[in-house]
Amino acid sequence: MLKWNETDVLTCLEVEPETDETGYLSYSYTVYKHDLTLKLAVWPLDGDIIIDLFQENIPDALFIMQVVDCPEIKYFHEKGKEWLEIAAGNCAQNRFLTNQDKTAYGIKLRVNPSIQIEMFQADIEE
Repeated sequence: MLKWNETDVLTCLEVEPETDETGYLSYSYTVYKHDLTLKLAVWPLDGDIIIDLFQENIPDALFIMQVVDCPEIKYFHEKGKEWLEIAAGNCAQNRFLTNQDKTAYGIKLRVNPSIQIEMFQADIEE
């Protein structure tokens, strides 16, 4: 299960999520900045996260990342900047695959003043 605070994510992204409770509980955030669209989907019960980044007039995503079994999303607000840190989890196409490697990188996500996705080296607990 993902450790997170929905209000912190709302504060950082400045958009309300669409929720889906018909199957698995999920939250989908869509942020528009300049000619970029960031989509963040969170399944808190499973700890699964998908990040998609699109540019206007380009049909394919510029960036796609799926994190399975993410332990935590943290909100930071320091020196006039704010961001979300998505802790390292398993990068995979399917949560039911075996022998997945845990990524050594977490994700820092900012939307102000513009959308920025940054990978950072994370400590991995085995």
